[in-house]
Amino acid sequence: MSLEPIAETAPLPSNTARPPRAIVRRWANWGLAAFLLAECAYGIWLGSDDNWNVVWWVTVIGVLVVNTLRRMPPVEQDARWWVWIVCTASTLRFLAFDYDDDSRTAFWLLIAFNLLADMALIALGKSFSLLPARRQIRTGWMYRLVRHPAYAAYMLTDFVYLSQMPTPRNAAVVLVGIGLFVCRARLEERLLANDPAYLEYMRRVRWRFLPGVY
Repeated sequence: MSLEPIAETAPLPSNTARPPRAIVRRWANWGLAAFLLAECAYGIWLGSDDNWNVVWWVTVIGVLVVNTLRRMPPVEQDARWWVWIVCTASTLRFLAFDYDDDSRTAFWLLIAFNLLADMALIALGKSFSLLPARRQIRTGWMYRLVRHPAYAAYMLTDFVYLSQMPTPRNAAVVLVGIGLFVCRARLEERLLANDPAYLEYMRRVRWRFLPGVY
């Protein structure tokens, strides 16, 4: 389960001379960390009756926060205003679901798919980001199969929600979520394709979300 960075994409800016934009990026790390902590607090509130779920949630968010605060500035980043909206909306889309489930089968499916998504995010290491950004290319573990395993796992959780409560609202959330993840994946790939190493990775790993399908 080793991570295999293909290459360092380009020399990163020196820490000895920080231009104003580097300071902005440092605050961006703190901002993303605060966003993750707020999401963690909400997750704890939702799952406060399940101690194991709370422990796992805190552990995952803790790792992501540490990786976020240790990140180097990106070589490139897409921070257009509408890209912010796409990335934030895809992250918070689960808040729009109507969900009232007594099925243990659905519960374990949600646990399994969320576990896959969390591990895919952790596998990114210090390349984890909310916005499309180019740092270090990661190709190990689940990234050997598809280019966006976390997004694939999130879409599977959305279908579980829909299967348990097949309402028009939940169907709309699933469709919007798929559109957001496809858009987000394309934005990331367009930026990362500036790195020849990522172009080689795309040649080797053809599928975005589901092997043999898309």
